[in-house]
Amino acid sequence: MRIHFSTVTSLALSMGLLLSLPAFSSIEDETQSAVNNFPIAEQLATYGLDKKRNQYLEKRGWSLGYNQKPNGDNFYIGWGQADIIASAKDIAFADSRVIAFESALLTAKGEFTRSNSLKIATESMQTFFVDESDTALDSAAFPNALQQFGEKILTWGNATLDRQLTEMGIDPSQFSLKKKRELARESFQKTTIASAISSVSGLRPLVTFEDNNSVGVIVVYSKKLKQQANDIARGKLVPSTTAISGAQKISEQLSSKLAADKDYIFQHGIRIMKDEFGNTALVSFGQSGVKATASTSKLQLKLSLRAAKIMARSLAESQLAEFVNATVSLRDKTSLIGSSAVTEISEGDLTSINETSNIGKVIDQYIKQNANVKLSGISALKTWSANHPESGHLIVGEVLTWSPYLSELTQSINRKPSASLKKRAINNNMRESIDLESDASF
Repeated sequence: MRIHFSTVTSLALSMGLLLSLPAFSSIEDETQSAVNNFPIAEQLATYGLDKKRNQYLEKRGWSLGYNQKPNGDNFYIGWGQADIIASAKDIAFADSRVIAFESALLTAKGEFTRSNSLKIATESMQTFFVDESDTALDSAAFPNALQQFGEKILTWGNATLDRQLTEMGIDPSQFSLKKKRELARESFQKTTIASAISSVSGLRPLVTFEDNNSVGVIVVYSKKLKQQANDIARGKLVPSTTAISGAQKISEQLSSKLAADKDYIFQHGIRIMKDEFGNTALVSFGQSGVKATASTSKLQLKLSLRAAKIMARSLAESQLAEFVNATVSLRDKTSLIGSSAVTEISEGDLTSINETSNIGKVIDQYIKQNANVKLSGISALKTWSANHPESGHLIVGEVLTWSPYLSELTQSINRKPSASLKKRAINNNMRESIDLESDASF
């Protein structure tokens, strides 16, 4: 026997059964509401990072990408972020934070290379297309501009192609017209990417944000920073031995902004600072987690502590070496153009570059393979140890400084390690590194 829904409804109404049931339409509305069917922004791991980043930029009137100072100078603001793989309860959490920062920085470098490639390409094509609009092509229009460039090459005759290839360092005499057109496009793309990669030496961290889930880093680039990096790496800066009235030592500047050892936990990477004489120096922040808990034996704790200190110093030293080697190795554009790094990044079409973290890794690998500068005169500014304020993990760190003309700026400050981890509830507060620079420095 088939019973119609209307019949069931009529019977229910007569029995008073529907008085306590919600309307079918309200149930349908509830199950299809945004609250139940879509992710909540505030619950995303990166929501807090994005919010802090936006607040930082809005306060200064900046945006991601290229910005302009009142004097007309341009500078680039970039962003990278990465997840902290280990949970806050994992003994590897402290080191996982450092790895996340390095991954975020690689992503920022990759995005800068991609963005800068588009900018350089549009500016270069604007030069090629002297008969086009005088308005510089915007990077947003780059795909169309690249297509225009390809179409333009098809109209070039031998004379034009020979001139362009010669400017690119290619002997055109041994190639057919078709091959010349292929070479012109390929060479243009590789030259553009090589120019973008070489600019990475002027990119450095400005401020970092982190909670227990992820780390984000804002980076800054300007031609001034690139020149500054070149001058430091090549030892071209003339040292001063006359103290500036009212100027502080670097160690004093750090102490004024990082009052407690635990404040150093959220400082990552390289900064460029001025000493009391006005000399420019690199300052590197390295840290490592002590793989120990409250139940770890004293002997094992001692060994773990020693290993962590070695790792922290090694990280700080490697960051200094990478900064200098990046500047030196990326300066030779001719070698860059013929490198496997440029070939790997330029495979396909520039418009398809989207794996920014991979680009950063390729650049990083190129720098390491071509590293030939050995640093001497590295000085320790501070050795510290502290417990992570949320998770309680014991972390040790070292702050090192280096300059090509001054072997030691301050004496090392050694402190005893903090107590073992204590059991505690783990919070997840957002942390921000101290901004040690002003826009006047870039």
